Amino acid sequence: MTSREVSGGGRAGGWRAAFSLCVGVAVVWGAAAPWARAEIPPYALVGTYAGPSGWDAFDVMPDGRVLFVVGNEFRAADVRTGAAAAVIGGFSASIVSSFGAAFVSVSPDGSLIALGDNNFGAGARVHWVSSASLTPGVETATASVASANGEASWADGSTLLVTGYGAGPQVTRIDTTAGTAEVVITGIAEGTGGVAVRGGRVFVGAGFDFSGGTVTGQVRAFDLAGLSGASPTGFFDGTLVAKALSGSSLGFDAGGNLLVGGGDFFAGSGDFGSAAVVDGASVAGALLGGPIDPIGAQLRLSPAGPGAFYGIRYNAATAELLVAAEGVLYRYAVPGPGAAGVMVLMGVAAGRRRRGA
Repeated sequence: MTSREVSGGGRAGGWRAAFSLCVGVAVVWGAAAPWARAEIPPYALVGTYAGPSGWDAFDVMPDGRVLFVVGNEFRAADVRTGAAAAVIGGFSASIVSSFGAAFVSVSPDGSLIALGDNNFGAGARVHWVSSASLTPGVETATASVASANGEASWADGSTLLVTGYGAGPQVTRIDTTAGTAEVVITGIAEGTGGVAVRGGRVFVGAGFDFSGGTVTGQVRAFDLAGLSGASPTGFFDGTLVAKALSGSSLGFDAGGNLLVGGGDFFAGSGDFGSAAVVDGASVAGALLGGPIDPIGAQLRLSPAGPGAFYGIRYNAATAELLVAAEGVLYRYAVPGPGAAGVMVLMGVAAGRRRRGA
């Protein structure tokens, strides 16, 4: 085992140490578990970007620009240049709560932008708008459906998975073509975290529980094709693949490593003050029936210090990891997947073939 310290540029001056972390190096878990684990490659801090004042939510567009929601405006920027985010369109201020948008999420082809209104109860709605219809300085009308909303991820160009608190903590599947919404996952502890879609699976985080943090941060995987609005799946019926922070702003980088943000400030686990990169090999192993490793398989990034709440996104167009805290985006260069990553993918594919997936 090796110990590694990761640091980043703090806003109040100087470089700060973040976490000392033990990571596995080229461990094979035996013939009964056909996957390999390798050390997570180093993520190098290459720059920072101060987002527009008062931004509520952000996402990455297919062309690599970062999309911010500021009040009732959409603003976009190439964060590598340091140029100010430019207004590309807007929407009626009446459709989001006084706390701002819960999320903004761009479809994989960039044609749609979805927006969570951050309201609660029967009035909560998820809105979407065609990117092509946006005009700077104009409030473009949106389509919408009733849905609790907190975080979101696209399964394809018209299907959106949204976490939120409705009748309880849940995941809603929205069809933007049909304009319909159905609850497909329920019982996510006492509060939802994030959601991500990869390889035909939906990954869902538990954002909060009252059991001393034992469930907070759990990330469970579900077969996307098996989810049904007629018979929603319980959260604990999913496969446990990781546990970190509050399981928020979930995503994946190009190497299949799971990205986790948030922070457990209230439930008692004390897991906060960083963003997590969970070894993709560990996730793949858990999907094949192996145990999770909440310590050795994680890299922690804490560029704004140990007291900040972090969001995290991967920018596929620039091969950068974006870690957000206190209005600033910290840019990390992401190494490409190596031989171990290829072995992991081969192991998962072989496992799914054996299961008839």
